[in-house]
Amino acid sequence: MEIEITDVELLKLCEDIADALNTELDKQGIANGWAADMAEGCVWASLRGPGEAHLLIGRIWRSDRLEISPRWPAGERGSVYRPGKDYSVLPGREVAASTITVSRSKTAAQIAKDIQRRLLPVYLPQLAEQVRRKQADQDYRSKTLALATELAAILPAEVRQDHNGTPHFSRHSTGVGISCDVYRDDVTIKLDSLTPEQARTILQMFAKREE
Repeated sequence: MEIEITDVELLKLCEDIADALNTELDKQGIANGWAADMAEGCVWASLRGPGEAHLLIGRIWRSDRLEISPRWPAGERGSVYRPGKDYSVLPGREVAASTITVSRSKTAAQIAKDIQRRLLPVYLPQLAEQVRRKQADQDYRSKTLALATELAAILPAEVRQDHNGTPHFSRHSTGVGISCDVYRDDVTIKLDSLTPEQARTILQMFAKREE
């Protein structure tokens, strides 16, 4: 049987869950600071914890249960950092922390214990790893963009980023076209419309460096 719950009741329940969760975690000396708010659209309530910890709690249609879903760090261009799904039985494949459901008839304290027992032990370590990955990617993009900007200033040329975020720049001058793509550990330079003499000079320079 479905137990109706309004947005106001759902938010109040989540606030009580956050209080109960903080109290229990504090007893164990575990970082807490969970707080509740209403998610956009008022379909879910948000339970936000330390750092990027974030759970969504919502109603299941025609059910007396609530759904609690872990959220993962958002990346650039709509990407999400999360562990791989268990699409195969290959060894070593990590299964992402998944949604759990609880009975609507449970108290906030009981639901908090369910979250602590069934979700957080898997979710929090995986979340920490995804936050680390996100930071590493951000550091890489910053360094790569700085390198591209430095190289482009030699021509000079304007740095742009493609749909993958890869910095690149190009310029056409005196009949010669040059384009550069800057990656993690290397730079790809392409030249076109070279005269035979220009091509010969460049190849000879490269050959001398290989000697």
